[in-house]
Amino acid sequence: MLSFFDFRTFFRIARKSFSPNADDVAQLSIKRMFFLIAFFIVFPIFQLFNALCFKLDDILYPGHKSIKIKEPVFIIGNPRSGTTHMHRLLALDSKHFFFFKTWEIIFPAICQKKILTAVGRLDARLGGAGYRFIRKKEMSTMTELGKVHPSGLFLPEECELLSLHIFSSYNLLFLFPLKNEFKWFVHFDRMLSEKEKKRIMTFYVECIRRHAYFKKHTGHFLSKSPAFSSKIESLFEYFPDGKIIYMARSPLEVIPSIFNLVQEFYRSILHLSANQEMFADVYQTVKTFYDYPLSILDTKAASSYFIVNYELLIKSPLNIMSKCYDHLGYELHAEYRELLNCEEENARKYISRHHYSLEKFNLSHEQILHDFRDIFERFNFDRQM
Repeated sequence: MLSFFDFRTFFRIARKSFSPNADDVAQLSIKRMFFLIAFFIVFPIFQLFNALCFKLDDILYPGHKSIKIKEPVFIIGNPRSGTTHMHRLLALDSKHFFFFKTWEIIFPAICQKKILTAVGRLDARLGGAGYRFIRKKEMSTMTELGKVHPSGLFLPEECELLSLHIFSSYNLLFLFPLKNEFKWFVHFDRMLSEKEKKRIMTFYVECIRRHAYFKKHTGHFLSKSPAFSSKIESLFEYFPDGKIIYMARSPLEVIPSIFNLVQEFYRSILHLSANQEMFADVYQTVKTFYDYPLSILDTKAASSYFIVNYELLIKSPLNIMSKCYDHLGYELHAEYRELLNCEEENARKYISRHHYSLEKFNLSHEQILHDFRDIFERFNFDRQM
């Protein structure tokens, strides 16, 4: 595992974090200093532990090396475009799919997962006090961010976070908002060298193989990550028989929702204030995550991808999922159909509690319509708020 770790970037970011540029979002404060000290002490120790566990895997479970990942499914699209919702709908189909939960991303080695699973079973036999304690803690510490993007140790989560273990994740851009750092991950396919892409993608494949071995699953690996929108060509290269599900949602809904999420993340997690330059960067990233993956999908066989309109999915999950399964060649079995029927009932009762103002972020309705006119035309999104 250490052979995949980006030591050069790690030490550079450590140095720059304690002496930030005047234009950086991440200016030093007492709370920020505590976060940095804790991160740069705990993180490398934890990754050394993970590396040791990977070595133990190679000794105890060598069979993971021969695992074949057959026709994996990758859900991509902009953040706040419904990727999480689609992921969790598909995750209900345990006959077809296996996936990562948050705790399985934090502990990527087979031996770690086997030990923690054994602990979980023991806890369940003793009444489940440990599980209830964790869930209670998660609920009590839930910030406004958690309400926007529900998360938890036992929920499906985006596996791009695995790349944090080798300090090569798109998400580092938000943990360390330093000028001219990590932005190349927004253009993964086009800006990273072949050597760098191979390092990151090979580690990712390694993690999936170990997880498939642990799960003893012969079905399809299910992944979700908005950040994968920038590495769609790499996904096709490393998983030639993979399937892509692209989530499409109106920019008028996506952009203010993302801005709000970024603002809340900085406020509640990093104790920082996002500035206009950061919002401008996010705006350009949204544009890239619309334009680039769609341009690549237009060159691929229609059978290798499926585009989902988020609004239609919310209104009629059973209908959209039926079309998705038909297109990708999967059987919509009775048990899963029943689960989707329940989702259909919930969809009828659903009322969104999230309302975001464009003016709050110095955006205008006309500007978005102009900058994303191709997207509005392609998907016939409503041009009214």
